[in-house]
Amino acid sequence: MKKKIALDIIVFSLIVLFIYFAVFKNNINIKTDNLIAVVYLEGIIGEVGKNSFNSNDVKKIFNELEQAKPKGIVLRISSPGGTVYETDKIYNLIKQFKIKNNIKVYVSMGEVCASGGYYIAMASDSIFAEPLTETGSIGVIMSLVNYEELLNKVGINIITIKSGKYKDIGSPYRKLTPEEKTMFEEIIFEMYEKFIGVVKENRINLSESTIRNLAQGQIYLGSKAYKLGLVDKIGLVDKIGTLDDAISELKKDLNLKTINIKEYKIQKSFLEGILSTTSNIIQQIKNPSQIIFEYKLSE
Repeated sequence: MKKKIALDIIVFSLIVLFIYFAVFKNNINIKTDNLIAVVYLEGIIGEVGKNSFNSNDVKKIFNELEQAKPKGIVLRISSPGGTVYETDKIYNLIKQFKIKNNIKVYVSMGEVCASGGYYIAMASDSIFAEPLTETGSIGVIMSLVNYEELLNKVGINIITIKSGKYKDIGSPYRKLTPEEKTMFEEIIFEMYEKFIGVVKENRINLSESTIRNLAQGQIYLGSKAYKLGLVDKIGLVDKIGTLDDAISELKKDLNLKTINIKEYKIQKSFLEGILSTTSNIIQQIKNPSQIIFEYKLSE
């Protein structure tokens, strides 16, 4: 009996400690004087499950930052890209937050910060890439799956009832008509021009012709992106450096002698993970095509 009571006490204590650290760990010993917020944006853009983030996730963190009132922000972006809509929303959220709070935002690129990840990095004041960061991949892609030939071989006939001739455009059960292909190409190139415009607006010393040459979907390591100017106001990124380098440079830029750092990470619930997985499976079955800012190592 005594052993059981002792075991119950230990289990209860562990539960209390777990809850305490889960709820209050971000507030332990964090001074608010000269606070620098490090915000981690990791995963695919535009989903709700694990290893992903969307505009609602970013908005929640920005609401916390409104209360914390940091002196500056470093976004640690590790993303291969994602949906066009959510990417653009996050880009605009960052821009609006900067203007509203008159605050400097730096970006530190992680292992991969390409395509949509690079797009949202454009909203910052300065971009740091590590030498082996994979970045660039500036462009838009839409992949369509077609099962028509396979279904014919198996002997399956799909009957589609539609209200207009374009209602099943992009269907995996039939080929695109030339007219439909043209329609999709117009959408893709309009979004591509939007991407080009964002880079042009934020890489002020790069000519449009240079940007277009660099924006054919190529992937660059951070060291090359810096030489090409993709990481710099005169190129694609500003500087080569780690997260610590970005924080140090921001501290110097803000003329702060000492700083306190607080990290913000997007927290996903177990339920969100399940819902995301289920939603993705249903989406693939219903409509396997999607327009995305996507990084691909190989075709």
